[in-house]
Amino acid sequence: MTSKRARYVIGIDLGTTNSAISYIDTRRYPTGGSDAVQTFPVPQLTGEGEIAQRKGLPSFLYLSTGHDLPAGSLDLPWAENADLAVGEFARIQGAKVPGRLVSSAKSWLCHSGVDRKAPILPWGDVGEISKLSPVEVSSLYLKHMRDAWNHAVTAGDPAKQFEEQDLILTVPASFDQVARELTLEAAQKAGLAHVTLLEEPQAAFYSWIACHEKDWQQTIGPGTVILICDIGGGTTDFTLIRVKKGETGPVPERSAVGEHLLLGGDNMDLALARLVESRMMGGSEKRLDSLRWQMLTSLCRSAKEKILTEGEPQSVPISLPGRGKGIVAGALSGLLDSEDVQDAIIKGFFPCTQADEMPIPRTGSGIQEWGLPFAADPVVPRHLAAFLKRHQAADSSRADDSLSLRPDAILFNGGVFTPKGIRQRVVDIVSGWFSKAGGVKWRPVVLENELPAVAVARGAAYYGMVRRGRGIRIVGGSPRSYYVKVVTTGETEKSPGQIKAVCVIPRGMEEGEEAEIESPVFKVLPNQPVSFSLYSSNARRGDQLGQVLALQEDSLFKLPPLHTILRFGKKRVVRKIPVYLCARLTELGTLDLACHSRETEHRWRLEFNIRPAVSEKVEDKERLKKKGRKKSISEKSIARALKTLGAAFSAEGPLSDDQVTPATVMKALRDHLGTSKEKWPVPVLRRLADALLTEPDRRKISPRHEERWLNLVGFCLRPGYGDVADDYRMQQIWKVYHAGVIFSRDRQCRVEWWILWRRVAGGLSQKQQMALFRDLCPALLPGQKKGTKQHRLAAPERTEMWRTIANLERLPVDNKEEIGKTLIKQIGTSRGEGLNMWVLSRIASRIPLYGPLNEVVSARTVTRWIRRILETEWKKPDQTGFCVVQMACFSGDRERELDANLKDRIEERLSGLEDSERLSQRLHEMVSLSTTEQGRVFGEGLPGGLHLAE
Repeated sequence: MTSKRARYVIGIDLGTTNSAISYIDTRRYPTGGSDAVQTFPVPQLTGEGEIAQRKGLPSFLYLSTGHDLPAGSLDLPWAENADLAVGEFARIQGAKVPGRLVSSAKSWLCHSGVDRKAPILPWGDVGEISKLSPVEVSSLYLKHMRDAWNHAVTAGDPAKQFEEQDLILTVPASFDQVARELTLEAAQKAGLAHVTLLEEPQAAFYSWIACHEKDWQQTIGPGTVILICDIGGGTTDFTLIRVKKGETGPVPERSAVGEHLLLGGDNMDLALARLVESRMMGGSEKRLDSLRWQMLTSLCRSAKEKILTEGEPQSVPISLPGRGKGIVAGALSGLLDSEDVQDAIIKGFFPCTQADEMPIPRTGSGIQEWGLPFAADPVVPRHLAAFLKRHQAADSSRADDSLSLRPDAILFNGGVFTPKGIRQRVVDIVSGWFSKAGGVKWRPVVLENELPAVAVARGAAYYGMVRRGRGIRIVGGSPRSYYVKVVTTGETEKSPGQIKAVCVIPRGMEEGEEAEIESPVFKVLPNQPVSFSLYSSNARRGDQLGQVLALQEDSLFKLPPLHTILRFGKKRVVRKIPVYLCARLTELGTLDLACHSRETEHRWRLEFNIRPAVSEKVEDKERLKKKGRKKSISEKSIARALKTLGAAFSAEGPLSDDQVTPATVMKALRDHLGTSKEKWPVPVLRRLADALLTEPDRRKISPRHEERWLNLVGFCLRPGYGDVADDYRMQQIWKVYHAGVIFSRDRQCRVEWWILWRRVAGGLSQKQQMALFRDLCPALLPGQKKGTKQHRLAAPERTEMWRTIANLERLPVDNKEEIGKTLIKQIGTSRGEGLNMWVLSRIASRIPLYGPLNEVVSARTVTRWIRRILETEWKKPDQTGFCVVQMACFSGDRERELDANLKDRIEERLSGLEDSERLSQRLHEMVSLSTTEQGRVFGEGLPGGLHLAE
């Protein structure tokens, strides 16, 4: 809740490349107003031991080793013996030593492909530096702002402390709920326990309102539609605000927000760096190493800012110091001029497009410079056209024949729009979309923010007063609707890609409003984890609270699942209890969902699972057209299969010759389900797995029971993810791990034990995978301490142990390198190819199947391994070639990419192989793996409809 006792209302713009603070002293300006909003000059390091105030705080962090700068160089009045710097000097020093620079932390907060709480920044192989998580880095920026304020303003008065004020922290409108919660966590780590989130485009509009509070209605009246284009260092945000007639006068209403686009100034810096790199390399395909590339990008960013600043030089020389030996390693120089910048930005990001030009869809996994999944299409007008087309329902009376919604006014925000020429370009493009051929030319009104660099922070401070009842409020509630997937027993078959979901938050629901969804009734098992699949949409309108809808999954944004454990009664209670959902948009700007018992007063809060996302892909429409609709398996057939499964593992044994046994159960299941086991869909597989997990002691009956139980449960749970309840199933199967192999003297039971863990490894946490790694090490890795009870490993058991260790993608890089060192020593021996090469390709893969990108083995290490492989004769060339390509395939991330010369050598060895053209393509392009290739990488086929990362 907002505290009216706080003296200051403070707006914080935590930007991708620049942050800022604005505030209102409510004692001096109790009613607010445009004059009341002040910008706080942030004290920060501007040089070694030099401190000065700046109107903003560059969002850069420099991590010192303690030996690179004189003692005391990074000290601040409030921090002695500092080993890091935030702000202007961090940016300057980091350009010289890029391996110690952290930038774009805000972009990493919304990257689901990594563990955002893990120490992954600076990205890549940076030597001795201790890395930090995106949350920790964001927290350090906020902490610096807090300490700077307290040093400059507090003067010993606790009531003036930063953390005691009304704090409004801005986030992109496109940030999902997980990114918002991580932002709040960063604030809490900085000692800011009570903050309210505000979307940046709204903050920019509030800033304009603050400057025109007395006459804003003369510019925008009822019916006016305002388009806010907000492009900063990392993201592109579009928002529509429509002015409607209220009871006491015009009221601005936020009517639409855009999708998340990782597209901004960072992309433009990279484009300029690629241009200069090409010139430095004489137009060849050679590329700079990662550290020099980061340095070049920083220099291009600085040059761009100088060139785009009026009165500054129109060309800037760029020089890179030499490293090592050779031509490429020597000193390099280039030049960036105004024409380069204009061509790269205007032609590359803001070309003239038609109103019906939509964004080019992503192919494969797209480019990931610095590990970040930037937008596949860099052309901003295409994304804008798609946004306006998608939200034509915002004001159907304004629908145009060629496009959708014509805005009356445009408000620009973000550093990208600092140059007037870029703003003018967007106005010209939008004007062209809506001007009739041969008719009157139409142009939107441009709303100008007087202080664009701090507009978001100023607007946030103004909003703080709005929350106290002062000023003009933007209404509109939630810009998105939210849905929870529901499954009905015995429901009729849905169309491909279609899900059934209940609307839990309709679009427009106001902050602080709580909604109870009485229908449908959910039934859940208590005292064990439950999970709900959550989706959102920023385009659907008119869906009502509690309405059950048939929705196309590819038209929705899938959020991480919500989960909780329903503690209820005695732990052995197994009956399902009826619950209903309760949803609330908090005043902090986050989503709160909970389960309520229909029988008692119990309430269980649902929390987001922020574990790095795995690739759970619904088959695309074209693939479905080619394959046709899959034959469904009836509930009656599944019931017969489950009954047969129970009989096979009965403690009584077969009562007749025709009764199913562990040896014959697979054939019986195939007969009941009417198809081969490879075609059993995920829902059927998981129901079979649940039946087996319910009775884990049945494997104790005999070695043959255990052998079949381990084999079948692993097959039905593979690859450990893909179903909403798999997290719970992984908890259950991990209890089996603690129990160990029952018939440990039986070789086949031991073999099936490792097959099980290889199959389900994708669903295990890093801690669990480390436990498996420790079990495997004594037998597989030399120098490891042997256990007290060792049996001689037969070839099949050793094979499955290696296959298991290969699939532990969440292992820390150090452990993967340990495995790789063992395998690479065997290259050239009789055991060097085949299995060992496949294991090495999994450990060293550039693109993990499910693991986080921050645990990928460095390009430097993998380069050494591949060079060793290239020196040997390939006795199994097709297999070895495929494995080497897995280790060297194109990733789009320069930190993971291998040297072009090395790829040339690989291509030479691939020539003449049966699939050489396909393999060579994978070295240079992002290529989707075929079903057969996925099977080769994973080690066996996957359930239908589930595909690995590409």
